[in-house]
Amino acid sequence: MSFCSFCGSTPEGTVLIAFDEKVNAGICDTCIVLCGEVIANPTEKDIPEVSSKGESHCTFCGKNSQEVGVLIRGPAGKVYICRNCLKAAAASIISTLQNFQSTQKPNN
Repeated sequence: MSFCSFCGSTPEGTVLIAFDEKVNAGICDTCIVLCGEVIANPTEKDIPEVSSKGESHCTFCGKNSQEVGVLIRGPAGKVYICRNCLKAAAASIISTLQNFQSTQKPNN
């Protein structure tokens, strides 16, 4: 079952998840918005401490902070996402919504 690696929510109700089975990580629509806000206005607590070796890496693409810049740390500090993967997750959720809406027939 897919779940949000950041907040732990499952895709029940209105929460949508962009899930990558290769890395067993996912992010929900709410966390995408929150991460986007952090990228726009990062604070020290939001950005993981990064050594010069770039030890922190994006959970989704595996690239280190020196390759992708700012990494957003999940609440437990075990999951990170970069700007590119955040954009890809948002695009995935938008695509899912558009596909769902196109399959719905209007009520007559």
